[in-house]
Amino acid sequence: MIERGISEDMVVDALMAPSLKYIDIVNGTTVLFKRLNRKHLMMIYIVEDDEIKLVTTFITDAAERIIERKVSEGAWVRAE
Repeated sequence: MIERGISEDMVVDALMAPSLKYIDIVNGTTVLFKRLNRKHLMMIYIVEDDEIKLVTTFITDAAERIIERKVSEGAWVRAE
């Protein structure tokens, strides 16, 4: 997170109010996107023993392409 300029507040904000949320059915992770002006914070995490464990997070301007590809491959499904 530090290397990518992502603060703990940004992660908490994304968890509390994501713009988009998907389940990665291949890896069993949850994928969140939080809009940041023209880019998105993308966050991948798992829940183990009632604890959220962050797998990775980064800022991207390719969120739409990533989502489209993963959904068309059948790897991700939209979560409510």
